Amino acid sequence: MSAFLKLHERLILIVLGLLVAGFLIWKYLDHSSAVADKKSLQADAVLQQQTVINNNLAAQVKSQGDVLTQLVVQVSQENAALLQAIQVRSTATAVQVVKDKTLPLPELATRWENLASLQSADITATASGLLLSDSGSRLTVQALENLPTLSQNLADTQAIVQNKDSQISSMTEFQGTLQAQVQGLNTQIGDADKACKATIASVKADARKSKFKTFLWGLGIGIGGGIAIVSKVL
Repeated sequence: MSAFLKLHERLILIVLGLLVAGFLIWKYLDHSSAVADKKSLQADAVLQQQTVINNNLAAQVKSQGDVLTQLVVQVSQENAALLQAIQVRSTATAVQVVKDKTLPLPELATRWENLASLQSADITATASGLLLSDSGSRLTVQALENLPTLSQNLADTQAIVQNKDSQISSMTEFQGTLQAQVQGLNTQIGDADKACKATIASVKADARKSKFKTFLWGLGIGIGGGIAIVSKVL
């Protein structure tokens, strides 16, 4: 047995060296594959976390969009009702103005009394026209004083309504922009996931190639060393 060991000492050392080298190379490649798998898991975890965040954001945007849509519908209905009421009052006023042109003086006095909140004694119908008392005249002028203010307030109110409509329209557009951004982020996440998986697959493929190449080198060295030793022994 000792003679056999002495005779094949070099061959045994080479084989042991190849086994050790092969083991070390295999451990290195296995470690590289484990590192790649760990990076893949970490990347997947990050993408999943970002997906959850985006889904929550999408839900919030949708919820806010639903609220905004309901608000737009409600405001539109209320505005339509107000506009209809304004139209009805305007039409009634126009009809009354035409009637006032030919209204008999007693009825015109009653109309004046109601509009200016006068007392019955403040206005009197005569053959030549209507006669106002001092208090009736002052109350009438006071009532007329409100007309320019009311007209301007109406114009300002209409401007405020238009501004509110513009704000609602801008909010609707902004909500649509947010939805588009969320969709873009989800697409980006999907692309990143595909790229990450492709990179990991490439790393693993390179590792397999490296393993196979190392195996061929080891096999060639082993065969060559064995042939050389056998040739020397012979």
